[in-house]
Amino acid sequence: MTNIFTKHPNSVGESYLVHGTKAVSYSVQMLFASICCIFHAVFPFVFKSIASNIARKVVEDVENRIENGNSE
Repeated sequence: MTNIFTKHPNSVGESYLVHGTKAVSYSVQMLFASICCIFHAVFPFVFKSIASNIARKVVEDVENRIENGNSE
């Protein structure tokens, strides 16, 4: 029987825990970026590049994982 919790992580060469940890890491980073964007919208002189830097870092990491066969 296929386990729905491990099917995708296994398909990209990761355990459930490793895959989940990485997903939570991305989520926390993007949440912080979102909060920075909200503050920047009200106070345009703060957090001028934090959100875009975080977004670039997350995208770069995902692309590296894809190239190394660790993501789908």
